[in-house]
Amino acid sequence: MSQHTLSQTAGAYFSGEQSNTPQNLGKLLRPKDAAIFLGVSRSSLWRLSENDPDFPAKIVITSRCVGWRLEHFSNT
Repeated sequence: MSQHTLSQTAGAYFSGEQSNTPQNLGKLLRPKDAAIFLGVSRSSLWRLSENDPDFPAKIVITSRCVGWRLEHFSNT
């Protein structure tokens, strides 16, 4: 899935256009999209992920690629 599609998904969720339906569960947000979804900078996203024990765990895809499950943000 391309980052463009993820950005559209995050934007739709952020604006309330979509619900937490089965087809949306399991989608990963890359750091840029997760930061947009939460309304924070990428620096703040990393700070939250490293220092806040209640923040959803990041998923390591490769050594240089991480993401977060969309439904973990939708439930907060």
